[in-house]
Amino acid sequence: MKYTLDTKILFMLSLGRWKEEETKTLEELGFTQEMLDKSPADDIEADLQEMHEEWEQNFLDSGWSVID
Repeated sequence: MKYTLDTKILFMLSLGRWKEEETKTLEELGFTQEMLDKSPADDIEADLQEMHEEWEQNFLDSGWSVID
């Protein structure tokens, strides 16, 4: 699983650590500049492409074929 800005915030919230660490800078919390610069849409598009490739490979491995 990719570790993105959204997942890190959700993870921290789920652990109840947000209040403890809200006064720290994003860098102190472990965010990299690359994570901050990256758009969530980039992750979604990459994940969709990865899922499509996996589905396509599973389809071909199952012995099915496409008929036009």
